[in-house]
Amino acid sequence: MSQRIRPLILSVLFLLVSVGTYQLGANYLNPHTAPTTQDSPVGTWQQYVMDGDRPVYLATFSFVEANGDYNVQADHVAPITFPQSGFRTFAHCYDGQRWGFHSDWHQYGVAWFDLVKVDEGRFEGYAYLDGERRPNRHILIRVN
Repeated sequence: MSQRIRPLILSVLFLLVSVGTYQLGANYLNPHTAPTTQDSPVGTWQQYVMDGDRPVYLATFSFVEANGDYNVQADHVAPITFPQSGFRTFAHCYDGQRWGFHSDWHQYGVAWFDLVKVDEGRFEGYAYLDGERRPNRHILIRVN
């Protein structure tokens, strides 16, 4: 009995190895068919700030590419958010794992956001103003 099953097991094993090898080769030769990652911050993001152990919604922003950097447009702003308008970000550094950018906080100065990818479409980190880390952790979640 084992002599009859052995060729069948070897055939199935060969088939699985062949399919795996084909898939690896196809992804290597045609990278556009490989799974893609989010390679830029372009899109719509919701921003939260942690207040103790609870997230507080601040706004929904769209980031658009502009002249090799990214502009921010407010889609919705919570009443507690400051400022309510005139949002400006610049000098974005984005590699898919880390995301940093300057944010104009108007009369308070220009803050630096230093965010790290913690999940697919989710970055968390802190804002720094005048070199000092602000106390609340920020969360940006991609919604589109």
